[in-house]
Amino acid sequence: MPTTELANELLNRTDINDSRGGLITPLFRLVEKVMPIMCTDGIALRWNEEDGYQVLAIVRGTGRYRGKFCSLGGRILRNESVEQALRRHWKTGLGAEIKFLRPWYEPIRIGQWVPVAEGEEPPPDFGPESTKHALCAYHAITLDGVIGQFGQNHAGQEVMGVRWFSLDTLPEDENAFGYGQRQFFKICLEAAPSLLG
Repeated sequence: MPTTELANELLNRTDINDSRGGLITPLFRLVEKVMPIMCTDGIALRWNEEDGYQVLAIVRGTGRYRGKFCSLGGRILRNESVEQALRRHWKTGLGAEIKFLRPWYEPIRIGQWVPVAEGEEPPPDFGPESTKHALCAYHAITLDGVIGQFGQNHAGQEVMGVRWFSLDTLPEDENAFGYGQRQFFKICLEAAPSLLG
């Protein structure tokens, strides 16, 4: 079947979404080969009497960055707002409710990633990704309540644990973080006094 016929066939189907509203996996894999994917991540902040301002990092349990410190978030589904997506990721990843410290349209930073083979360097202004070209809006948030059960995503394996870091305890080694994300944690910590008041 020619590509145009296949595309027309898919456009006229109603069964291309999974139960969460995302594309079924094989179709999503096709889309991510040709289109940037929009994501959103949250970095939780808090004040701790002993250590001052702190950020929360998850210990990732899946993919090429397993065991590395990462922020929590992911892709935005069709007809889902940035705010709804981030709330969903935190609820399913950590069982936590969140509060935004800035309006959803004022992320603390935008990051971008492109596929590179393991060990290869991405082009300037991009981070390394294994499968897709992704854009991510990073938001400063606080937890509304406590962390519940870890990781309902990816068969319960996305989050292996969590760690709170201050500016003094944030690991200097970039390799301790997945996706080159150390910079986003540092930006959040530096902005914490104005964000948390």
